[in-house]
Amino acid sequence: MNRFGKRDKLAKWGMVAVVAAVITGGFTPIAGPSEAVAAIPKMSNIRVALLGDYTATYKNSVPAVTLSAVGGLQIGSREGTGIVPLSNTTDGKAVRFSLNSYGAQLLETADFAAAQALYKKISAAEMPALLGISKSGRQMYQVTVGPYANVQDATKAMSRLSGSSVLQGLLIPAETKLTGPLYASAGVYATESEAETQLAAVSGTGVDASVVIQTTPEGAAQYAVWFGRAADLTALEEAKAKVLSLGMPPETVSAADVSQPYLIKQTDLSSITTPGEGLTRYAIPTGGSKIWVSSAQPGITLKEKSNRIYRGAFELSQYNYKLAAVNELPMEQYLYGVVSAELGAGWPAEALKAQAVAARTYAVRKGTAYKIANISDTTLDQAYYGMKGEFPAALAGVEATAGEVITDVKGSLIEPLYYSNSGGKTADASEVWNNQLPYLHSVTSPDDGPQRSLPLWDRVITEEGRVGYIRADLLQASGDKNEAGLNLSVISSDNANLRNLPYVDDVNNPSIVKLSKGAKVVSLGRTSQSNPYQWLRGPYTPDQVAGYMKGKTTSPSPGIPHTLEVTKRGPSGRVTEMAANGQPVLVKYPDLYRTLFNSLPSTMFSVEETGRMTVLGAGGQTSERNGSGNALVVQSAAGATVVNNPYFVIMNGEQGVRAASLDARYLFAGNGYGHGLGMSQYGAKALAETGYDYSQILKYYYKDVSIVKE
Repeated sequence: MNRFGKRDKLAKWGMVAVVAAVITGGFTPIAGPSEAVAAIPKMSNIRVALLGDYTATYKNSVPAVTLSAVGGLQIGSREGTGIVPLSNTTDGKAVRFSLNSYGAQLLETADFAAAQALYKKISAAEMPALLGISKSGRQMYQVTVGPYANVQDATKAMSRLSGSSVLQGLLIPAETKLTGPLYASAGVYATESEAETQLAAVSGTGVDASVVIQTTPEGAAQYAVWFGRAADLTALEEAKAKVLSLGMPPETVSAADVSQPYLIKQTDLSSITTPGEGLTRYAIPTGGSKIWVSSAQPGITLKEKSNRIYRGAFELSQYNYKLAAVNELPMEQYLYGVVSAELGAGWPAEALKAQAVAARTYAVRKGTAYKIANISDTTLDQAYYGMKGEFPAALAGVEATAGEVITDVKGSLIEPLYYSNSGGKTADASEVWNNQLPYLHSVTSPDDGPQRSLPLWDRVITEEGRVGYIRADLLQASGDKNEAGLNLSVISSDNANLRNLPYVDDVNNPSIVKLSKGAKVVSLGRTSQSNPYQWLRGPYTPDQVAGYMKGKTTSPSPGIPHTLEVTKRGPSGRVTEMAANGQPVLVKYPDLYRTLFNSLPSTMFSVEETGRMTVLGAGGQTSERNGSGNALVVQSAAGATVVNNPYFVIMNGEQGVRAASLDARYLFAGNGYGHGLGMSQYGAKALAETGYDYSQILKYYYKDVSIVKE
């Protein structure tokens, strides 16, 4: 969702089968004080989709994931109600995992520098791997891309990359080859050292070979030597012939046993800059197998998620032909992360409790929305960054409300939508979805907190015709007026930044120009620094607006918008209909007007058409100007002057002034941050500060609801 703003430990490795049995229980109906409450599902554990290809709206796949833990990792296969151990680490080093599937090998060389040069070049657009492997008695380096769902996709990737002009001189197209999931076995051994000895002999024939960790049907560890990594049976037979040339009895070379879970051990050198020890990399099964990674103490780091640290364990598998990484952990520990990510450490305890109950209700209600997971870690659902940023008050808020959820008058879980800031009034469901929900009605909300301590900014126009915003504390009255009788202010500091919008962000809102001390400007009005309660966006040109709208409306395109206006608002004042060039601009549901115009913070906005004005001409005739058409000529006592500056000041009959633009521009001014439905997080903060408890806060934003235990 939009934000603003007792710890269980995993069982010891020897008890993982018991833990898995509990985890796989999933949703369990429990008895309660009434029929309605009895139907509420209990969710003791939750599965969070972190990386993978889950739905049309949540695709976040990577070719490999890298996990580490201070106390080491315990790696096994999830089988039914238990975990079958396969491997573990004790040194805290990272381990990388990828799917055993199809790929393209772009280079194999004994020159590490050459391999690394190609790897770095490809990394600008792809996610390659740099692997180390012993072949024919030499240390070799392979640059590969993948995995891919099938051999056809791998072939296309190999063809595209081998023919790339950018990679010329770094690879030899004739030496590229497909790799795949097909292996043969050169023996099974009781110890890894025995398997390593056989590996040296097999790899001496020049084939790709690896030690593979498996378990027997009885659950004991065993080690095999697999070779081939072939994309088709022809390539696999060629590899078999090379291995049999060692003089091995034919019966010792057999089909690799993929019926049991396995880890194909490889060496990943992608993260190092000089030849040396890399990471252990495991190629894991596709199909229905699931690899389970846990740690003896809370805290597994996932590199591909900004090195965030997560409680619980990880399940790795193939889903929709991509590697899927799911974080599974107790529900209450998951909420530690959600509440900490959604709110800040300085928020009142009752607001934190309200957030915990809303987040718990939302998570339980999601069910298995992502098939192999319950919920995502993004604001598509609710923000979850693992242990990063957890703070004691958030944990206390979760624990104080353990198991509590929100139900409607029928005893069913509500959808407890929440967001950062309502802008002073929450939305009615009709303003977001075009329908009604009995527990979601528009209410006033005390949301102005974010701007109370922020600086004020003045909108000004310079002598050169530049319009922008400058901090009000950098201006002082000059005592002078311009020709129109408007008061002039003077810049009181050197190198004062004039910005398009009233906030500091050198990337998204850079300085238009630096004004010198003593420069004079006309102030056109004062506003708060943009914040979640009150904000400005733009100004955008008609071409920009047309680009933002392209392909996002359900109505025919109006073309380049020379006019843009709000034509209808809902109960809270949010936009529900708009028009461009007099034609309706329709969207599937009103909340999409947020995304239609370059992701506005909310739909509670107005549009200022800075190029639109009424011009008084000869004989008292008036005409409408919308930023296009003939040149604009201003008549004064000094004669006629053609307006050339991009911005200029105009005055109406009531002496009101504003900045007008020679060309059409659209400035969006609004309130609130988020969809506006349900609980405002800033509003909850303000209510808590005035004495509301968490139950009162929730019932203020969600009508006719009850707070009950799961």
